[in-house]
Amino acid sequence: MAFNKATHPSLLQALQMLHPGVVIPSAHQLSTTLLNMCYRDFKVKMVHKITGKKCTLYTDGWAGVNGKSVINYVLECEGETYFLESVYTGSTSHDALFLAADVKRVIESAKFTTIVAVVTDNTAANQLMWSTLQREYPEMFFHGCIVHVIHLIVKDMVSKLKWLKDLEGDCRKMVKFFKKHHLLWAELRRLQRLEEKSALVLPADTRWGTIEQCFASVLQSESILLSLVSQREFLKAKSKEQKANRRMAHDVITAPDFVPRLKRAIALLSVLSAAQKVFERSSRPISDVYRMFIELPQKYREMRMPIGELDIISGILNERFDFVYGDAHGVSYLLDPRYGGEGMDDDTREKVVEFTANWHGPELEDDASAEVLRYQAFIQKPTRELRLVKDGRVTVQEFWGGLRGFPLLRQVATRVFASGCSSAAAERNFSTHKFVHSAVRNRLKEGSVEKLVFIFFNAKNMDTDEIRHSTTLKILLSSAPKTRTIIRIARLSAIRQ
Repeated sequence: MAFNKATHPSLLQALQMLHPGVVIPSAHQLSTTLLNMCYRDFKVKMVHKITGKKCTLYTDGWAGVNGKSVINYVLECEGETYFLESVYTGSTSHDALFLAADVKRVIESAKFTTIVAVVTDNTAANQLMWSTLQREYPEMFFHGCIVHVIHLIVKDMVSKLKWLKDLEGDCRKMVKFFKKHHLLWAELRRLQRLEEKSALVLPADTRWGTIEQCFASVLQSESILLSLVSQREFLKAKSKEQKANRRMAHDVITAPDFVPRLKRAIALLSVLSAAQKVFERSSRPISDVYRMFIELPQKYREMRMPIGELDIISGILNERFDFVYGDAHGVSYLLDPRYGGEGMDDDTREKVVEFTANWHGPELEDDASAEVLRYQAFIQKPTRELRLVKDGRVTVQEFWGGLRGFPLLRQVATRVFASGCSSAAAERNFSTHKFVHSAVRNRLKEGSVEKLVFIFFNAKNMDTDEIRHSTTLKILLSSAPKTRTIIRIARLSAIRQ
């Protein structure tokens, strides 16, 4: 909400119900003095809360409503996400040199915590940045977001499997047709609501999972769509272009193989979406990424498909895994007591063991190698600790935190299992804040917008009592239409009172 709405009389009336002597700050005070005070207060609280803890640094590039390129930096620590800063890059190219320099700057500015991993999007520039910074920070892991990788695998499949590409194109054009024709769209939505079915989804390149969601929404409403395009008047139109568009929608929906192709596509993509949801919803050990790439080929081999199609899918999976693979994936898979490197090829295992042995330097290389061998023998025994972690009652990080007898491996394991593998939660949390995308709010200077984001994003991790009071205030005032718009300003101005 814009700060200039602080002058609205409803704000004073609402706050006087709670405190008769309240003084309303001006818009200028809110955007300068009070904002700076809150920002400094929240920053001190954040630094105090995560000082010395192991964190993962996530980077996320996007474009604001004013078209400016922005890079967000977010920390994840023990399941909580903390916004650090935004960098408005303007016309600066996001090449590897720029990315490496900027990530290094953020790492150095966050010395109050222990950054164990940096997770980025999966681009060629980022991959080069990983190798550049790995030399400067040998005890830090660099890799790509696994949910973004799964999204790219879906796009690769659509691009390389002709029948899937044709189906995606047909569904995209058909959904656009209905959305552009308001009367047809209104009738479609009316019939969908009567049968409690969701609206058609239009695939979006930057929205993860929307291709499968499009297929699923079309299949769910297939009978409704068929009834609409089968009506006597449907193909009639005033112009040739309009008639051609209606014919396109009619032919797509009435095609004999339309439903079988939809079911086949959903079955193909649901394997990936299931994995994507797992990594989106919870903080999974990074070893699960390696396990996923071992299991995916087997799942597709169990599906009935032509050998040529299976070869294409296997090639896509291998290519994407080779791109995203980092030291953290191999080390974590070897040290995870649930897996112990099961299914890892000999060449990769040898490199992982060598990396682990060299972690503490040449003088401890033999001792670390011996610990690896002893640990491999240890996890073959059915101990209580192993049963607890395999049953999910103890996390892998907790397992290693309490494990004795492997001091050198424990130092490596506690870092690698503190590493994140998916930036989905951080990105989703960040993008849900409407003020980030608000044209009104972006009239402020870039620094003020960043401070607002910092306060709102990090508030959930700070004082629980304060957040609970804010939530109660919001509920009390939500019934008054005019006062709903001033709640965030009230919260900001009241924090320091």
